[in-house]
Amino acid sequence: MQSQKMLVKLKKASSESQKGNYLKSISLCKKILDKDSQNIATLKLLATSLIKLNRFSEVEIVLKKAIKLVSEEESYSLLHLLGCNYIHLGEYVVALKILEELFNRTGDSKILLDIALSYFKLGNYEAARDIYFKLIELEPNNHQAKFNLYPILLHFQDYKNAW
Repeated sequence: MQSQKMLVKLKKASSESQKGNYLKSISLCKKILDKDSQNIATLKLLATSLIKLNRFSEVEIVLKKAIKLVSEEESYSLLHLLGCNYIHLGEYVVALKILEELFNRTGDSKILLDIALSYFKLGNYEAARDIYFKLIELEPNNHQAKFNLYPILLHFQDYKNAW
């Protein structure tokens, strides 16, 4: 019976998050976690709601806890989110370490976009450019990579590739 009540609360928390009521969602998630601190679905929802409110320091704590509770394969999406969270915190070197290791494990090209962004934020435009080129080679229709590459090409005065 207790798990049924928690499921109802989780659905309510999810509904509140979808409506944009992130504070209410966070409150409900914390109540669930008070009774079941290892509830992965609740931890993910809590992290998502915290992200929407730009509470990135709290997101880091929640994601690290969730990552410890799941299998390696299940942790990939959480690690990607954690890497992106570090980008928002301005911790680009930490983000790179997580994202590059994750890319080496998974080969998921979506991660390259965030790796390139981290290099760009660090001022390593050459590395960012090379990664964007690699991503565009893998996904020729990746408009975000093309968009992000454009100012880097202008920086290097590579007008031929910029057009």
